[in-house]
Amino acid sequence: VSYLRQFGYLTTSGAESQLTTEAISSALKRFQRMFGLPQTGVMDERTAALMAKPRCGVKDEPILR
Repeated sequence: VSYLRQFGYLTTSGAESQLTTEAISSALKRFQRMFGLPQTGVMDERTAALMAKPRCGVKDEPILR
């Protein structure tokens, strides 16, 4: 969840325990779309592997709009 927030895919604020499954799934779908993965909304191996790669720290969200 912190990765999705850091890079602009999850914009809701508040405690992680207050996030809905739908919000997390939607954020994952946006991430998957950005990187050309099947948009399942599920944290699968390919999604996790991309998230594990080094990043510069700049949000992707403005690119998605």
